[in-house]
Amino acid sequence: MPWKRGDNIVTATVENPANVAPWQNLKHLGVKVRYLAAGQDDLLDLGRLPELVDRRTRLVSLSLVGYATGQRLDIRRVLDFCRPRGILVGVDAVQAVGAVPIDVKSLGVNFLCAGAQKWLLGPGTSAYLYADDVAIERSRQPIVTEHSGAVSEVAPFTDIPRLRLSQGALKFEEIVYRNFPGVFGLRRALSIFQTLGKGFICRQVHRLTDELVAGCGTRQPRCQSRAEHEWSGIVSFARIMLRR
Repeated sequence: MPWKRGDNIVTATVENPANVAPWQNLKHLGVKVRYLAAGQDDLLDLGRLPELVDRRTRLVSLSLVGYATGQRLDIRRVLDFCRPRGILVGVDAVQAVGAVPIDVKSLGVNFLCAGAQKWLLGPGTSAYLYADDVAIERSRQPIVTEHSGAVSEVAPFTDIPRLRLSQGALKFEEIVYRNFPGVFGLRRALSIFQTLGKGFICRQVHRLTDELVAGCGTRQPRCQSRAEHEWSGIVSFARIMLRR
């Protein structure tokens, strides 16, 4: 993105380093990172997001499902606040896709990305990225080489080689050579999901996690993030007391 000194990005204190370190690495450009603080049980309250946003906020980047708590955020609420203000919304979906229902287009985020090694059961060397038209228009190609996804045509052996760049989300792909084993492995994993149906898998994950919570008994402390709008494939407890 065309960052300017004084711009800021909003993320959260309980985010995985994968959704913090890249933003911290923009310090040399004068970009600041602001953190939505977690409350009780390390859960996030999106009602506090407006306190961190101003006219220099360019991006809000949050996980759809928290990797430690299992809290599933109401990303639509984030979008309803950010979109009228021209703020892009990015989502880390690594703990969501494959476990909970999600339709990236109806969700309306600008960016959605993650490694595929979690609930999609893909190889650890594979990942996916979604970018909508607004994100593509506002962002430039980070790295351009002869074989990167950003290049749609290079005409060699001319006085001045012609460079024609891809207009879609492929322009964000920086790798020189594609990871064919990872691509084939992820395609095989996706075929299993398509055969079973994401609705079936989601119901199974919900049933199994409900059984786990119920099996812990009533004496255990409160289980976090099990409200119908917050549940995910991750079950987190505030504290578990083990008795002999």
